[in-house]
Amino acid sequence: MEYKQHVLVAERVLENDLAFLAVVGLFLIFGIFQIRFQINLMNETRYRVFHSLAFLLTPRLLRIFLGTWVKTHTLLLIYSFFLTYVAISSGGLIKPILLWLILLGIFSLDFAIIYSKIQRPFPDRVISKALLFPRIPFSFWFLKQLESKRPMLILLVKLVSLLLLNGFIFSYQSGGYDLRWIAFGLLSAAFLHYPIWLEKVRFESEELTWFLNLPRSILLKIGQQLVSFGILLLPEFILIVLNFPGFHSLQLILLLLGVNLGLYGLVIFQYQDIDWTKVIISSFFLAFILIIFSVPLWLLFILSLSAFVIGIKSPYRV
Repeated sequence: MEYKQHVLVAERVLENDLAFLAVVGLFLIFGIFQIRFQINLMNETRYRVFHSLAFLLTPRLLRIFLGTWVKTHTLLLIYSFFLTYVAISSGGLIKPILLWLILLGIFSLDFAIIYSKIQRPFPDRVISKALLFPRIPFSFWFLKQLESKRPMLILLVKLVSLLLLNGFIFSYQSGGYDLRWIAFGLLSAAFLHYPIWLEKVRFESEELTWFLNLPRSILLKIGQQLVSFGILLLPEFILIVLNFPGFHSLQLILLLLGVNLGLYGLVIFQYQDIDWTKVIISSFFLAFILIIFSVPLWLLFILSLSAFVIGIKSPYRV
C-alpha cells in the first residue's frame, strides 16, 4: 500500500472502536506468544545459564530485559508510534494513550513473569504419556506444529494478511473499484501465506515420513486438508463475510481457499524440484491477468483446486 493508504487505515482504526479493539487484541496475542516462547527456551537445558540472571540487581536486570523486549516487540512499537502520529495529526489522544498504557502493561507483565521464572529452580523435564501420544485429530497436527514451533510465523503472516485485506476493502468501499480489486487483494493475501505452506510441506515430508509409507485415499486427504486450511484461513473468511453480501462473500471465500490450496499444491512440486519456484511466480501473474480480464472467479477456483488435487493425488503423499 502507499503511505496515504496506510494513513487511511490508521485513521479508520482510531475512529472505529471495534477495529481498535482488534489491534489491541493482536498486540496481546503477540505478547503472549513472545513470553511463551521465552519461557519454553528457558526450560531447555542448553539455556540453563539464563537462570544466572537471578543474581543481578533488579535495576540492571530491568535494563537488560528492556533492551531485549524492545527488539522482540519492534513491530508493535513502530505501529504504535505510527498510530500516535496519526492521532496527534487528527487531534485525538485518548486511544494512543490507552495503547501505550497497554504496551506498558504487557512489558510489566512480561518482566514479572521472567523475574519469577529465574528466581525458581530449573525444572526437571517430565515426559508424559499425553505428550508422546497427543489425542488430537490428524487435521490438527500441522496447526499444533505451528503453535508450538513457529508461532511467530503464523502470527506475522496473519497480521500482514489481515492488514492488507483491510486496506483493499477500505479502498473498495471508498468507490472507484469493482470486485476485481478485492479479488486481487485476496490473491496477494493468499501468496503471503507461502511461508506457511512451505513449512507445511516440510513438516509433512520430513517429520511425518513414517506416514508416507501408508497409502491413503485422496478423498480422505482432501477432507483432512480442508479442515486444516479452513481453520488457518478463518480470520480472512470472517473479514470477508463482515464486508460483503451473501453471493459475493461465497465467491470470495472460495477464491481465497482455492488459491491457497493451489499454492500448496505448487509448493509440493517446488519441494521436489527447485525449478518450480519460477512456476509459482508465473502462477501469481497468470492469476492476476485472469482477474484483470474478468475471468469468472469460479474458474480460478477450479484451476487452483486442480493444482492441489494433482499435488496430493499420490496414495503415498500425506
